[in-house]
Amino acid sequence: MKHESGMSTLEFALVSLVFMAMVMLVLELSRLMFIHVTAAGATRMGARMAAVCGPQDDAIVEARMQQWLSLINAHNIAITYPAQGCSAQTCEPVRVRLESVSVRLNLPFAPLDVGLPSFSTTLPAESLDSTNNPLCK
Repeated sequence: MKHESGMSTLEFALVSLVFMAMVMLVLELSRLMFIHVTAAGATRMGARMAAVCGPQDDAIVEARMQQWLSLINAHNIAITYPAQGCSAQTCEPVRVRLESVSVRLNLPFAPLDVGLPSFSTTLPAESLDSTNNPLCK
């Protein structure tokens, strides 16, 4: 019995190390899923804003998307508007695309960068005029 006194301490150390690594992995994967859902929501919100605002308000749309997810930079966002002077039948929709967003997973002994997929939301152009629209300010 006396020879086995340190064995339980060693077993606890090994098991707790594996357990804590699994807990960290679950937490980081949960954070990655949260960021994925938030990026999709930011893209949808950006498309809704771009549909009612206009090309002159791109910076405002980008800033609002960055408020949703701080990992987003202006070079990750692409906003496409319809051609000027088109009618409701001939206009292309407004498209907001989020690309090349990378997330660093903080795993012990193995930091890893994971790239999110591209997100794209397309909506029909509505007013494309920010006059008297508090959303576009």
